[in-house]
Formats: sequence, structure tokens, C-alpha cells
Amino acid sequence: RRSPVRRRSPARKRSPAGSRPRRSYNHSIQNSSPVLTIATFNLLGLRSLPKCERIDSSECDQYERKLSWTASTIRTVDAHVWGFQELVNGEALKDVFKKAGLEERYQLLVRDREDDENVWHEDASCAAAVLKGSLVGKPKWIKTIPGSISFDLNRNEDVPSDSDQDPEDNSTAVSVSIDEFQHSVLYFRVKPFKTQDGKFKGKPISVFVAHLKSKRPSKVKNTNWNHDEETAVGLAMSTIKRTAEAAALRFLLIKEMKGNDTPVVLLGDLNDDPQSNTIDILTGSPRYLDAMRGHDTALYSCSFMEQYRSLRDVYYSYVHKNKHETLDHILVSEEFYENSKRCTWRFRGLYLTNDHLDKDKGAREHALDGTSDHGILKAKFEYCHDKNSHEMAERSH
Repeated sequence: RRSPVRRRSPARKRSPAGSRPRRSYNHSIQNSSPVLTIATFNLLGLRSLPKCERIDSSECDQYERKLSWTASTIRTVDAHVWGFQELVNGEALKDVFKKAGLEERYQLLVRDREDDENVWHEDASCAAAVLKGSLVGKPKWIKTIPGSISFDLNRNEDVPSDSDQDPEDNSTAVSVSIDEFQHSVLYFRVKPFKTQDGKFKGKPISVFVAHLKSKRPSKVKNTNWNHDEETAVGLAMSTIKRTAEAAALRFLLIKEMKGNDTPVVLLGDLNDDPQSNTIDILTGSPRYLDAMRGHDTALYSCSFMEQYRSLRDVYYSYVHKNKHETLDHILVSEEFYENSKRCTWRFRGLYLTNDHLDKDKGAREHALDGTSDHGILKAKFEYCHDKNSHEMAERSH
């Protein structure tokens, strides 16, 4: 006799992973994209032109090539926050975003020029673009070196016997007179999260856009020196000025970061390599790869963080005299460094656009074909969905 068949009750259907209930912390954070992208772009002297009827047609064609390439690059890279260098006037940047079809998406942060100001005035060089509605307060362009910093060191005093200072450091007096940044530093703040109602929320991120003194030798004229000697002194003066600017900018960064959990980003053309003294001054030369370590006033290089994630790296953003260099940087505070206990944004990659760079092309050739002589860097970060991060975000609303 066959045993009666036992009918099984229908099995409960499992909910797909995407529809499982998740722990709720904050409505505005949960309904927003957790990704933040930041990019830096040297525009190689982007300037607007008069009406084409008044100038040579070749200049109009060159300007159109510049607009087309720049607009295409901005569309392709697609960052939430942009930092620009070498912008001559704001109208040209407006033309770029209009050509890219992005004028309704971004708010441009451009310094207004005075009517009598020279069109090539270097104060107009740093600019930015942020998603509309994300800006907190007003942007500020910083020209004057902080008064609290001095480069006039008296080396004539005796070194105490119990001092750690090397007696040889006492042999030469050091005096550097610098009152202004050659290119004004742009400072602004943005909120990172766009909610379903279209408003931006979250703890504001402080952003500095900088363009430090180039490696090009300063002009030096001395009847007692030949050309090679003038060049040597000119290179030394450029290095001294760039180093002084880095120290002055470091003062501004420390003031913004010390004793708080404010996320801070410094990006731009810093005109020196990642392992240079200039970058060490700006970052505080922090240690990497230590578990659960971070420093209140340190900045961490996105290029280093990308290299630590790769088996091999060939990385450059500038080519000069067949020398491949990395002059453009995105540096971030410990709130963006995953090994820090205060991390609220995890690094997810650095993306470099440099296919247009060629060792046989100089600035003139780039200007003619409409490209930039620098690579474009974009860093990607993901918001940390953990309890501590949400509590910090909720306190900032």
C-alpha cells in the first residue's frame, strides 16, 4: 500500500537582496547618491575673443577648437566639483559649459575682473564649477599671504647647547620677502548630498583650488652674470617662491582642519612632483598604510592612494623636455583617508585623462590644436554607510 502523499505548504519566497529592508539612519542621506567626484583641470590660458568679424578667422577657428575640446573633456570626465587653473576671463568658461550643454547643471565660481584690469591678470586664473544648489556661502579668492607667517629668520643668535638645532644651520641668515600668492587661492564650501526634494545636505566640504609658482625660471638681469648664471638664479628664485607659497597655503589649511572633523580638499596645479618638498610642506608628510591611523592636519595624496591599490603604476600629468611629471594633484584630509578612524569618505579611485599629451608637443602646439598641456585628474569617493558616519552627518544638518 502506497503511503499517502504529504502536501507541502508553499515555500516562502525570499526577497531579492535589493528589496530587503535596510537599517535606516537618515532619510536624506539614504535617498542620495553616496558617490562624490572631484576633478582638477588646467585650462592653458582659456580666454574669450572679441567678435570674430574684428579678428583673423584663424583665431576664431582656434577658439572654437579650444571650446569644443574643453567642453567634450568636461562632459566625459563628469565630476561633481571642478577646480580650474589658467582661466583668463569668466566669459570663456561660460562658453565652454554652454557648448557642453551643462550650463543648467553647474554654478560657475569665477572672479569678477575690474573694468580697468589687464585681461592677462593672473588673479583670474583659479575658478571652479559646482552642482547648482550645493554651494555654501560665497567663494573667496585669497591673494595676501597670512600675516602670521614670516620668512625672515635671524641666524645670528647663538644656538643653546641643549637645542636640537644643527649648529651649521646658524651659519647663514635667511630672508624672503613675499606678501602675495602669484595666483590667488580660491576657497569655497559645498554640501555633498542631493536628496529627493532636490536640496543639498550633509556636512560641508571645504575646497581650496591653487596654482603655485611654476618651475620656469624667474626673469633675472645682472650685467655681471652670463645667461647660464642668470638662469640658475632664476630657477632658484622660482623654487624659493613656490616653497614660500606652499608654506603660506599650509597655514590656511591648518587653520581650516585643526581641532575639527571638517573634510578638506586641496586640488590644482601645484607645479611639483608628489615626493617633492613642496608637496611635503602642503600635506605635512603623513604616514600611509598604518591601520586606523590619521592626523588632524594631514593631507593625503590621491595619486599615492591609487598607487597603493595597483600592482604597477605609470602616472604623469605633464610632459616637458621629454620628462614625464606629475604636477597636478588632489590632496584630501583624513576624512577621505580609509585608514583613519575619522574617515567618512572612502577612496574609490583616481582617473587620469592624458592621452592628448605628447612629448613632441609644447604649449604652443597645444594652444593651436585646442588641447591643454596638462592632464585632467578626477578622484572618486564613496560615503561610508556606518553608524559613526551617519551620526556625524546627522549632526551637520
